[in-house]
Amino acid sequence: MEEHDAVILDNILSTVGKRDVLWLLGDCFFDRTTLTNLDAICERVQAVNFIPGNHDTDKTERQEILRDIIKQDKVNKFGSMMTASGFWLTHPPIHPRELWGKVNIHGHVHWKTVPDANYINVSCENVRYKPVNIQDLKNPELCERLLVHYGDYTHDCKDHLNGRQSACLVCDKEWITLC
Repeated sequence: MEEHDAVILDNILSTVGKRDVLWLLGDCFFDRTTLTNLDAICERVQAVNFIPGNHDTDKTERQEILRDIIKQDKVNKFGSMMTASGFWLTHPPIHPRELWGKVNIHGHVHWKTVPDANYINVSCENVRYKPVNIQDLKNPELCERLLVHYGDYTHDCKDHLNGRQSACLVCDKEWITLC
């Protein structure tokens, strides 16, 4: 997990700048050591907005971490569903009836992308563990190139292994052990 977090932090710090706003779409704070990462990010960007995920709130320690983040005023905006640049931003994909003509940028599902153009999966596995510019997601061709495509929500790594290779060639390195 430490290597995983270090890769993500390095990718964030090498991509964003002092005039940028960073949206974190959940499952970011598993223990107190991840607060150090948030401090490093806050020093680098204009603002951090945070939408908590299910794993940010599923244990008492993680709930306390979120309370500290809010008390210490580390994030600019905090909520479960927000809008930015004409998109809905959430941790899990929202119900189609809630879209109201907007596209939903979400995380939560890892590589199991919803097969619908109204949903953009920016889970770390789907964006090569790097932040993507929200404006780039408005351009369908550029968006297509930015995202990793594992298939739809039925993706099963066992289908890719077929007994010949020892690791899934479709999935990113960090998640091979989950296959």
